[in-house]
Amino acid sequence: MIARTVVDRNRLTGGGIASGLDESLKLIALISGTAAAMNVQLGTQYYPNPPVTSAIPASVPMPALPTPP
Repeated sequence: MIARTVVDRNRLTGGGIASGLDESLKLIALISGTAAAMNVQLGTQYYPNPPVTSAIPASVPMPALPTPP
């Protein structure tokens, strides 16, 4: 399978129609961690082939997001 996002040193690139969403999730994961990216994915209900995988919204309750300081 061809990667939809590529991290090369300090650059993140992607290609394809949905790559903007994939890149966004990857960037969130790099900056804030996988759990944050999974929360965003769950909230946007984006499930074609994302770089992180959380549950389908109908199968689990929405996780609580951390309260900002």
